[in-house]
Amino acid sequence: MAYSIQYRKRKRDYLIWLYRRIIRNTECLLLIFLISIIFTHLSRYFIKSTTSQIQGINGKNWNIIFVIDDDQHANSLQPLYCNLHRKRKAENVYTHIIVTGREISGRKLIKSNSLFPNCDVPVYDLKLQKGNENIITSVINSALDQIQPEVLIYINEPKNEVMNDVDAALATVSQTNRNITKIAIPIEHTKNMMWLTDLSIEELKIITQDRPLSLSHPSQSLNSSIYFSDDVSDNEINRKYCNTNECKFLFTYNFIEQETQSNRHFISFIQIAQQLGRTVVLTNVGGSGISLLKNFSFDLYYDVDGLSRKFPKVKFISQHKFQKWAEERYNKPDVIHVLLENSNINPNYTIQYDTSYFDKLLREYRMDKFDLKLNNSAIFKRISIGTTANDSRKGQENYELNQFLKAELESNAEVMLITHDVIRGPIFERLSPMPYARHITNAASRLAKKLKPYIAIHWRMEQGQENLMPKCAESLVTYIRNLSLTTGIKNIYLATDYPLATYNENNKAQSCTFSNINENHHTAMKILQSSFNVNTWVSTHALDYLQLYLIRSEQLQEELSGGGIQGIFDKLILIHADYFIAGPKECCRFKSTYTYNVMETRQELFEKNGTVKNIIDLWEL
Repeated sequence: MAYSIQYRKRKRDYLIWLYRRIIRNTECLLLIFLISIIFTHLSRYFIKSTTSQIQGINGKNWNIIFVIDDDQHANSLQPLYCNLHRKRKAENVYTHIIVTGREISGRKLIKSNSLFPNCDVPVYDLKLQKGNENIITSVINSALDQIQPEVLIYINEPKNEVMNDVDAALATVSQTNRNITKIAIPIEHTKNMMWLTDLSIEELKIITQDRPLSLSHPSQSLNSSIYFSDDVSDNEINRKYCNTNECKFLFTYNFIEQETQSNRHFISFIQIAQQLGRTVVLTNVGGSGISLLKNFSFDLYYDVDGLSRKFPKVKFISQHKFQKWAEERYNKPDVIHVLLENSNINPNYTIQYDTSYFDKLLREYRMDKFDLKLNNSAIFKRISIGTTANDSRKGQENYELNQFLKAELESNAEVMLITHDVIRGPIFERLSPMPYARHITNAASRLAKKLKPYIAIHWRMEQGQENLMPKCAESLVTYIRNLSLTTGIKNIYLATDYPLATYNENNKAQSCTFSNINENHHTAMKILQSSFNVNTWVSTHALDYLQLYLIRSEQLQEELSGGGIQGIFDKLILIHADYFIAGPKECCRFKSTYTYNVMETRQELFEKNGTVKNIIDLWEL
């Protein structure tokens, strides 16, 4: 009896255990079933989402697809797909980007692309979450079927499961479509691949090791797949332009002031380049300014040989050659951008990392034409040098500032783009200005010798009281007549911002900061010219020789109708005059760096050999 009861109890316990086991297994099966349903639905959702994004693409066009999984992929491939998009769109070759959405979203990539000119590449976001990577093969298959690309480009990253799935998708598609060329690039070698953007779609598809070196580079091509993995050396190109295996440039790409002040500032940046051991890019010139946007090479204004003698430890390169260097490079040069500024009240040196200039570089200064690596890898620094350099007439040795700038500007970047924000004076010790081009100094010397002895008038009408202009002219005539009678000097030379050129149809002043010219100014000039035989750079034809230069006529006329090369010529004539006359503050711009520069040089001549009779005198109103 006891045995029967014990047996029934054990049997009951066993049945309970078995029942619970069945229940648990059933729950597991249901859970697995539900997960399968969810996964299937999720997979269909992603495929449907991606397909709906790209269903408007015309598969009959030539299409190139880039696949991007994270920020590093984006930063590395961005120069490639932006350039391909710009260069090939006109040939009906369309570039597309598929982002997985795991590490970088489509929205973020579109925002990044907007910083580059004409980089509005279509972006399709798969919006994958981590854990959903195993549906990438089917999604890519769907995209390839829809877009039917000729070329697929992505990062060759064996440890990245998503990129391995891209390989798997291509293997599947290749069974039915063998026209897709796969270009898989190790991330560290993307910088060497900018030459790809110069190839046509046909050339992209048929690259082999048998092609010329200029097209092939170290590469492997097999079964319509290309794997790039060998370094491409830029040493030969660097030696061509820098005579060494490494090039490091300092490019002061824009000055906001006119020539005299820009001349002084350029000296400061040469001093910085000397400290850093960088080659100075000789920025273009024109319109009394120094800027990469100007029409003429640096040597139109300045004596490059003389500048090299002034700074024997510094190397120089023209803007044109710098641009050619960047274009020829396989590995596009990396960049640091520096904005120097000072303060009227805060003596402290400060550092900020500021990317606000990025958009300005591309849109206002068109820096993209230099083919530099202007992407998220570029460093942007805003550096305040305290109250230093507030006076255009002063400069000083500042050991602390020297060491501060040397430390903060030290960088491995091959190109330092540098500019300043209204720094008035020299940053370091004040040196003499950059020497002017020999063709200008020779022309000025010829005219000065012809006019000697002569009285030179500098009448910069800008900032003079407009209603007083005729009276100012009358008082000037009286002053010059008396001086001429006293000295016996008959020849008069006039340097002015009043428009002199006969082809200046717009009545444009010889200064870019002087725009309000009215009848009072015209009356004043008539009074002066009717009283004397006034010599100017126009009446003496002193700059007519420029017509013989290889300069486009319209560019030369634009230059001569502003305050450019003739402003330099006038300055040299003023410096070597027997007498130098300027006006009172009611009649003209009373103080300027230009006038001070003339006075300073005349002071040296006066003390050295007495070839000038005064430093400066002002006529009275």
